[in-house]
Amino acid sequence: MNIRTENGIVTLKADGAIAKGEIVYFTSDGVKKSESATQAKVCGVALDGAADEALVPVAICGAYTGTCPVKVTAAIAAGEFVDAAGGKGAKADLIVGMAVTPSTASGDFIEVALCVPNYALDNDTNT
Repeated sequence: MNIRTENGIVTLKADGAIAKGEIVYFTSDGVKKSESATQAKVCGVALDGAADEALVPVAICGAYTGTCPVKVTAAIAAGEFVDAAGGKGAKADLIVGMAVTPSTASGDFIEVALCVPNYALDNDTNT
């Protein structure tokens, strides 16, 4: 399969229903919503919602230009890490970006500067 990105956005098949702003990971059938802070194969954020087996545009971590709207699962302050499940990144979590705007509760949409997914070392100092 030949995939070409445009500004870090790739259209992929949804492996299960996906809502706009959810963090997704690769499966053998496409991409699926991540529900674990340490989920392997995280690739990006769904820019639109999609039904099972429908096509969904995905902002690829580390390739997307600008900040990305992410639907978070916890209150997160600006400057804190965002983990693979959309929560506040903690030590040993897979980090997908840094919150640029804050959230006050689960379900909020915030702007996140996406990065190549990596593991947090020390959440107290964000290093």
